[in-house]
Amino acid sequence: LVRFENVEFDDIDADQPWADVITKGSINRYLQNCAGAEVIVRTSGYATFAAQKTPAGKGKITGVLGAFNGDYQLYIRDLTDVDMTGSRCGASTGQEQLITIADLRAKFTGTATSAPSDSKIKGIVISDRVANNLNNRNLFIQDATAGIQVRFTSAHTLNLGDEVEIIISDVELSQFSNMTQLNNTPNLNAKVISTGKSVTPRTATVAEVLANHDAWESSLVRISNATVTPAGTLSGNKTVNDGTANITMFTSGSATFSGSTTPAGPVTLTLIVTEFVSNNTPVKQVALRNLNDIQQ
Repeated sequence: LVRFENVEFDDIDADQPWADVITKGSINRYLQNCAGAEVIVRTSGYATFAAQKTPAGKGKITGVLGAFNGDYQLYIRDLTDVDMTGSRCGASTGQEQLITIADLRAKFTGTATSAPSDSKIKGIVISDRVANNLNNRNLFIQDATAGIQVRFTSAHTLNLGDEVEIIISDVELSQFSNMTQLNNTPNLNAKVISTGKSVTPRTATVAEVLANHDAWESSLVRISNATVTPAGTLSGNKTVNDGTANITMFTSGSATFSGSTTPAGPVTLTLIVTEFVSNNTPVKQVALRNLNDIQQ
């Protein structure tokens, strides 16, 4: 018998039936703490409370801990084992203080930590979810000081050019593939303030991007007189050269423009500064948002 405290069901499993009372099927629901660590809560369709809804708040839960196929699973005995009526992780208190993205990034020192309590960031979405050149849970946001990758708990609906405010209180600040990110940010923590905004890219050479890569990560740059090789389609890794250095430009095969022809001749590229770890080696990269980022 164990008890987990300061936990909540994830966005998908909160306020949902504990199990399938019609087919009597068991259902796994995912319980997590504010850092995103998860455990399965498994409930039988024969349970007397199967049709009841899982709590939407945060709190404590008691149950019998088991394991199946390498996964830990918690089985509650009845609904008296559940006391989860508190505010969810990152929920607004109305007291959040606005901090800059640069100040937020500075709080990551190499080990996963939490964003400051009662804090929020504001900036403009510089990634394009419609073009699908990134995971549908991720976006890049930039303010006047820096940019950062935000990973939500589920697919988001924020668009390129949206000015957004995101409550980041106690959200995990960590790295994935060598990129600093806000991980498992609740979708409801993001609020659109206005739309149709833009960020002026930093004009730079490839050599400058490489030299300032860590500081410019997750922000926009513009590279002029660039050639993209090899020929073919944009999908996969390409090499961008402007006469000063080479840098890898990656386009996901799922991007709507991945099958478009690689441009011939010098072009001006607008790109997000990214990074990827390949065979334990960090690779400095850049990424297009959509085809409008290529100008002849």
